[in-house]
Amino acid sequence: MKYGYARVSTDGQDLGDQLDRLKAAGCERIYHEKKSGKDAQHPRLKAMLRQIRPGDQVLAIATDRVARNPLDLLTILRAIQRKGAGLRLWTSRS
Repeated sequence: MKYGYARVSTDGQDLGDQLDRLKAAGCERIYHEKKSGKDAQHPRLKAMLRQIRPGDQVLAIATDRVARNPLDLLTILRAIQRKGAGLRLWTSRS
């Protein structure tokens, strides 16, 4: 299964572009939230990580949408890998 993850930092920002791109990439389920990336406390991201299974793919449009801190990103990547899933960045706008 392909999961998408989209995040913006404030309520004033729009998730639309990220959601459209993840849908175009074939994501079957997309988790999204409006929450600052200053820390790794993202409830929807954690919910998605609980759902993924071996062979699943997690897509995001950029690393900073998953985590701004490189150490947080590595922790998330390890959690995905431990589940037997993969993380892929979907940067295409076509």
